[in-house]
Amino acid sequence: MRTRTSVMAGVLLLALAGTIGAASAATGDLPATGHLDPAAGASAAADDTDEPEPDLIVAEGSPRLPFARLADWAGYADHVVVATASNETEGTPSAVAAAAGEGYIGRSVRMTVSKTLWTQKSDGSWSRPPTSFTLDVAGWSFSGATRREIVIDGAPRVETGHTYLIPITRKADSLSWEPIAAQAILPYDRGVIGSGEAKGVTAGEEIPAQRALESKDETALSATLASAQPDALVAKYASLDPDARWEKVAAELTALDPIPEEDTADHGEDEVNVDPWNGAEDNVEEDPDDVND
Repeated sequence: MRTRTSVMAGVLLLALAGTIGAASAATGDLPATGHLDPAAGASAAADDTDEPEPDLIVAEGSPRLPFARLADWAGYADHVVVATASNETEGTPSAVAAAAGEGYIGRSVRMTVSKTLWTQKSDGSWSRPPTSFTLDVAGWSFSGATRREIVIDGAPRVETGHTYLIPITRKADSLSWEPIAAQAILPYDRGVIGSGEAKGVTAGEEIPAQRALESKDETALSATLASAQPDALVAKYASLDPDARWEKVAAELTALDPIPEEDTADHGEDEVNVDPWNGAEDNVEEDPDDVND
């Protein structure tokens, strides 16, 4: 049985920053600024095989863009493609990691696109989908001769021979492609949503977009994607590139519902504190001998 183990993010954060992410809906949690943080707990969803898997290191990634709902796909993706991982390239550990005998080994996977099920069209303009593209994905942690696979929490590992449904958008350099978030990559072996490799996904915790697409044939998938509409706030900034679009949306969401500042003052034992989030007074235990108050 595999286990899910906490991972210290230092080396991984530097190795994977800007390459993969995990996200949530624009109306839910906002994408964070880093790309990997420690994560721990029990793992779940697996491949289609019954073979026992080695221990995994599950790293929690922060997103590039919101991804959880089909509205997010319609708001931030350029295309939704069917792509198979056809080739894997192993990276080289850093000189520091190699000298220490432990650290991180990166990995990239070449994705071959077989079909494009949806294309973003705005004001009559659209970009041609790629026939193939390369993804920088989670690799391995190593110590001596021992390696352990790393997966992003809530995302497939993306392994050769497996097929995935992926909402993609151009990177900031406009020369290459990446998913709007690692957790937006859906297993799609044999043309079935949810079938295939899903090492970082916990059963029962699939994103709403996956649940909306499950049990649909290709025609129904395309129709469902075509009917998805972005949130009005996202559509407002449709003329901007996806990253700039999200910056504007996030700024407006924050202005509408700002997070209150934490009350860090030392109020003393007898002072009644007011919770800055809900305004509720803290319960202060009274001294039973103090009958004059």
